[in-house]
Amino acid sequence: VGLVVQGSDEGLCGAFNMMLFKRMLETINRIKEENGEEVTFTLYPIGKKMVAACRKLRLPDVKVAEVSYMTAKSSGEKVKQLCDELTQAFLGEELDHIEIVFMAFLSMGRQRLANRTMLPVIAEASENSGESKPYLFEPNVTTIFDEVIPLSVLASLQESICQNRASEQAARVLAMQSANDNAKKLREELQLEYNKLRQQSITNELLDILG
Repeated sequence: VGLVVQGSDEGLCGAFNMMLFKRMLETINRIKEENGEEVTFTLYPIGKKMVAACRKLRLPDVKVAEVSYMTAKSSGEKVKQLCDELTQAFLGEELDHIEIVFMAFLSMGRQRLANRTMLPVIAEASENSGESKPYLFEPNVTTIFDEVIPLSVLASLQESICQNRASEQAARVLAMQSANDNAKKLREELQLEYNKLRQQSITNELLDILG
């Protein structure tokens, strides 16, 4: 099994990377429960923080692939390079299943952990599939599928990377807002403590003068 685990290049984004790392471990345990303990894993970490976390893993059935050309801010060319590498590993039967672990972006205030199967491509039947009429494919079905399926796989990987990057920025905004609120609260508490000590000092001086 190949796991593409996404993270961030920089910190200051709260528990963003830790949540993704825990989701990766949960995914490993889930797949082992479903398929047996003999399953081996190859991790493809994206983002400096995730690379550092994955390299600290000491599990006998888990290895970390070298994808140093990929970062959380990589261009479309690098994403395609990773997609081609994963596709070749799948077609060469080095990997039987490839899954993406990322943070899905719902809104600035809502992000959720998500898993997506990259390969194999599974056809999903629609509700109205039984009522579909026959289609004519030009030039032929095989040629069209050979062009469309790789594009679909690449688009799936690209979309997950974009959603994860958007979620990272949203998490960073929330983390900075929380830090700002905590700093203001701490400042108010320190100001109150300072005023108390100042008042106490003035009171002591007045008592000395009266004495």
